[in-house]
Amino acid sequence: GLAAWHAFAPFTGPDSVRAAARLIRAAAPRSLYVFDSQPILYALTGRTPPTRFVLPSELTGRTLPGVARVNPAQEVARILAQRPQIIATHSWPPDPATTNPDVYTELHAALAAHYRLWAHVPGINLFLLRPSP
Repeated sequence: GLAAWHAFAPFTGPDSVRAAARLIRAAAPRSLYVFDSQPILYALTGRTPPTRFVLPSELTGRTLPGVARVNPAQEVARILAQRPQIIATHSWPPDPATTNPDVYTELHAALAAHYRLWAHVPGINLFLLRPSP
């Protein structure tokens, strides 16, 4: 809601989100996964989320996975196994006090193995799936 928008505003203003959406739309990816960035990117790009847990903190946080009744490591592993063509992340490091290090470890392993940094706008990194060898 509005409180979340204000919390992220210093890092990713509306121009950054719109710029990221323009880049994603221009690439016309078959799939998008917003790991810990702005979930509005799904709507702005016309892409279907790869999970019903579209709020990043439902999978990356320490408390919301319990509320959402999800095993975050299993769900993130399932999503990453689908090899989304583009993954959107925050460009700043996660706060270890509020985030689940296991899912970040999963993400970083997948990014290192299968993705390259494709684009950056203030506050948002976009990773593109590398072609299969």
